[in-house]
Amino acid sequence: MWSLPGLTLALQHQAPPPPTLAAANAARQSFATLCPPVRVAATAANHVILEAMAAEQWVHIVDLGGASMSQWLELLRLFATRPGGPPSLRLSIP
Repeated sequence: MWSLPGLTLALQHQAPPPPTLAAANAARQSFATLCPPVRVAATAANHVILEAMAAEQWVHIVDLGGASMSQWLELLRLFATRPGGPPSLRLSIP
């Protein structure tokens, strides 16, 4: 008969509870502070979105979980100051 104590222990392991929203936000903020290229990438993405939507009056953006709230605030500021006025904007964050 086979004895697999490591497998038995692994199957009985309980996953830790997910972090609270405050802890997740604090971790994201710390990561952004320690890794400036993340902020540069967010700024570049915002400018690409702004350029692609330059002539649009209706814009719907779906965040699939990779952006921070500060990125969306910056994008809203950019849309507000664009020539021709801001578009009607829908931002979906699942």
